[in-house]
Amino acid sequence: MDNLIIRECRLEEVEAVHQLDLEWEAEAVTYGFGPSSAEEIRAALGPYLLVAVKAGEIIGYSSGAVHISRDLCVFNEGEQHLEIHDLYVREPYRSAGVGSRLVERMKEIASQNGIQRFRVHSATKDLDSVLKFYRNHGFRSWCVELFI
Repeated sequence: MDNLIIRECRLEEVEAVHQLDLEWEAEAVTYGFGPSSAEEIRAALGPYLLVAVKAGEIIGYSSGAVHISRDLCVFNEGEQHLEIHDLYVREPYRSAGVGSRLVERMKEIASQNGIQRFRVHSATKDLDSVLKFYRNHGFRSWCVELFI
C-alpha cells in the first residue's frame, strides 16, 4: 500500500486507537475479549504500540509487550520474547498488507532490542485466516484448544 506509515503511537493518538478497539469489539470476531480502555492504551505507549497511518488517518494498530519465558515449553526458561497482544486494521484496508507491515515492524523493533522470539494467541472466530496470516510471518502452531 502506497503512502502507508508504520510508527510508534503518540500520546495524542490514544483516543484514535481506542476508537479502533471499539470498532473491533463491534465486529464480534473473538470469544471473551473486550476493548482496552484509553488508560490501558496510554499505559502501553512505547516501541510496541504501533499505528498504521494513511493520508493522516490511523487505519490500524498493533500492540505487544516483552515477557520473560516461564514454563513455556517452546521457549527456554528466562528467555525474552515479544507477545503480540492486538492487531487490528479497519475493514476497507484489510488484505492490502497493512497488518503484515505492522507485524513485521514489531518484529524488527524487537530484533533491534535483542529479542528473537515471538508469540501470539488468538480467540478469533476465524481461526483458519488467523493461522494463515501468522504462518506467513514465520509463526508456527504450538497448541490448539477446541470446544463444542
